[in-house]
Amino acid sequence: MGGNDLEAAEIFLSSFNRIEKYLQNSFKLDKSIGFTNLVRKARANGDATIAKYEDDLIQIAQLRNAIVHETIAPDFIIAQPNQWIVDRILTIEKQLYHPKKVGDVFCKKVVSFEQGTPLLELLKIASHKKYSQFPLHNQGKFVGVITLRMLGYWFSQYLTEANDTPIEQLKAKDILTIEGKKANYQFVGEQTLVADVLKIFHQYPQLEVIFVSAKGKEELPITGVIRPRDLIKLEESEN
Repeated sequence: MGGNDLEAAEIFLSSFNRIEKYLQNSFKLDKSIGFTNLVRKARANGDATIAKYEDDLIQIAQLRNAIVHETIAPDFIIAQPNQWIVDRILTIEKQLYHPKKVGDVFCKKVVSFEQGTPLLELLKIASHKKYSQFPLHNQGKFVGVITLRMLGYWFSQYLTEANDTPIEQLKAKDILTIEGKKANYQFVGEQTLVADVLKIFHQYPQLEVIFVSAKGKEELPITGVIRPRDLIKLEESEN
């Protein structure tokens, strides 16, 4: 077997051992527990990164067992890891030991609007700047969010029901008072793990957006916005 194959196997096994140690230490699990069971227990304990890569890790364990238990000579390994699986296990290890936080990935300037902003002005902004969420504040205090879904629902009511107020006189805050449709949003802190945000979206499929603030409170400034499609793009960039 060539030196490159042996080196790949050594890198793979070393990374596997570090992941196994992470699982044992993070959850204070018995070292006699097999790797696959460690993975399942970690996932059951709420580790979002492990949950994300659970299937990969179980397949990796099978390859590891084949390398370790089916080696027939010091320099000959029947099952050898290819470059893809080596890169994969190193990626998983990196995300376990150095997990990405939302503050590192999704922080950007987020514009909020005074609740007294004319509705027509808000609609022009939605059209020109392609905003899909409008955080509102009252004298610097966060009061709620308007989404394009809410605007669509409001327009369906406005156009089909009798209204005494011309649209030119309506303010952003008037949209917050409509019955039946509220924005589905949540706040997280800048130190929240990206993997935990993914878990939140999975738990609450109706969630439209997650806002980021320094400590995860519903307050200004909003330092980031995370939508489901943002996580999809991030996943695609990592795979």
